[in-house]
Amino acid sequence: MLNIALLDLNHNTLGIHTNTVPLGICLIAKYLQKTIPNSLDIRLFKLADKALEVFEYWKPDVLGISQYAWNSDLNLFFSHHVKRINPNCFIVAGGPNLDFSKKSRISYLKKHTYIDACVVFDGEIPFSTIVKKIISGESIDYIKTNPVPGTYSLDPETENLIISKERCPRLETLDEFGPIYAEELCSDFLEQGFHPFLQTHRGCPFSCTFCHTGDQYYSKMIFQSPDIFEQDMDFLGFRNRNKPNTVLYMANTNMSLFKEDFEIAKIIRKSQQKYGWPKLININSGKNPDKLLEMQSIINFQPAIALQTLTPKVLKNVKRVNIPFPDFVNFQNKVSKITGNPTATELILCLPGETKTTFIQTLEKVMNSGIENIAIFTLMKLKGTPLSTEETERKNGYVTKYRIVPRQFSVVNDIKIFDTEAVIVASNTMSFEDYLELRGLS
Repeated sequence: MLNIALLDLNHNTLGIHTNTVPLGICLIAKYLQKTIPNSLDIRLFKLADKALEVFEYWKPDVLGISQYAWNSDLNLFFSHHVKRINPNCFIVAGGPNLDFSKKSRISYLKKHTYIDACVVFDGEIPFSTIVKKIISGESIDYIKTNPVPGTYSLDPETENLIISKERCPRLETLDEFGPIYAEELCSDFLEQGFHPFLQTHRGCPFSCTFCHTGDQYYSKMIFQSPDIFEQDMDFLGFRNRNKPNTVLYMANTNMSLFKEDFEIAKIIRKSQQKYGWPKLININSGKNPDKLLEMQSIINFQPAIALQTLTPKVLKNVKRVNIPFPDFVNFQNKVSKITGNPTATELILCLPGETKTTFIQTLEKVMNSGIENIAIFTLMKLKGTPLSTEETERKNGYVTKYRIVPRQFSVVNDIKIFDTEAVIVASNTMSFEDYLELRGLS
């Protein structure tokens, strides 16, 4: 039997950063179960203490780790630990916190020599393919010199970067997983108090350069059938019927933008009527006002549209199109009357081409429109996005600083581990002093 561990660990020194079921590794585990008939001992880990305890007596043959801004170094620490206790373990890293440039990929793999392969984009098919090759008897070195589609490695002898010639494959439908919760795959995490996390569409039709899903790879949408979603919702509704504070989190990128989303909303409402759950819903909503209002009439949630900026040149630079501002204001006022909550939006500071003057103009226009809550975020330099490339950095004269992701630090085996994120604090159109002054407004 092959032992497979999947890690999406969280620091818990000061609470949990992401209090949801680790959906990504759950989907990979489910895909392995669906596509590999062999006996597999698959174990999923969210808590570092639990992983450390289990690895004392159980050694993975294959390890998959998530790379997010809030847990990359923590998961890398455990990868190194696993490689020490089992040098023959094949370790795969995947997730959005991986750079795309050749230089960065080489640097990452040379720094973390215990990582055997990295996955670009969706991980289910590449990881399953690697597991199949290991089951068939292929060696670590052979897989590294012949990377499966959607992965890259360093040549064990030359240390040259080898990238698979084939682009990372995508699933045709989210139905390939079947129900996740109804088949008890995530019950341990629910027992530990993590909130359910579901996904009924994957992809994004937009191309915002500061976002991971802006890549063309994600431009084609894939969906989950309503009947599969209903199985999970019925299971979760019954389980949480007396837990009003348990939040339903949806991983959809633009809920309400697609006709398929409305069938999903009706199933959520059915659960609300049958079980009184969920009372709290966390959704990334689309930006079509009419569709959002229609969605809000089905399920009680707080729809919102982020502006990020109103500066035309900046919107063009980041390949973003906002709805007309009068339509935005009208939508916000309607939502406020329906929900009784204050109007709100988000802005991003230091987008390429933004100046102190243009940002203040955006801020004044939003404030004068009557929007009550305005969240101002610093621009994050997210790895794997067009905005993070060296070319974009040179073109815009970015000044990058690093900060610890809030509460994301741990001490494991007397070793301090910090997860940090890169933020842009100046550009060739905004000085650091201007940034500090504007940041003070938030």
